[in-house]
Amino acid sequence: FLTHFHNGTNSYIIWIAETQGPSIRKLILNSNVDIIYDENLEVDVTQESKTGIWYPSSWKYERRNDHKLRIREEGTVKKVVLNQPLPEHLFDMKTIPIIPKGTRVDWLAKSIPPPDEGKLIWDGNNIISSGKYGLKLMNEKNNSSRIIRIILIDIVVLSAVTAPILFRRYQKLKKEC
Repeated sequence: FLTHFHNGTNSYIIWIAETQGPSIRKLILNSNVDIIYDENLEVDVTQESKTGIWYPSSWKYERRNDHKLRIREEGTVKKVVLNQPLPEHLFDMKTIPIIPKGTRVDWLAKSIPPPDEGKLIWDGNNIISSGKYGLKLMNEKNNSSRIIRIILIDIVVLSAVTAPILFRRYQKLKKEC
């Protein structure tokens, strides 16, 4: 089924596959802000044979500014392990080798204060202020592909979280009609 909603600055069109999880299969974001951009995320889902759980198996992402293609990325899940306990060390930033020293950190937790004041940087061991680190932030050009990957991961996680909520809302509306 298809749902469409606005949050003030953005318009979302979401296709949800009821029989597959329910899973978000396609998401289109149209921005109404000063910098005009449109984003399109298409996700393929696959059912894992042992558990029967649907998961996002591949995706395609495009971003257009002023109707010109600026970013195109595609990804495919190569290894799937579902409903297995994960070791605690996987949640420790020190064990994630892809995060290079000097990466800017955006602190979004409102209920927990950041570990330091000012602009935050990952120094390889801790999150500290950029002043303490003493290095300039990486320029946008070198950092853009890493940011896009993080955004895509966030979108996939958001899709997995919002799909059941939207499905329940759809079922409720369906009963009311």
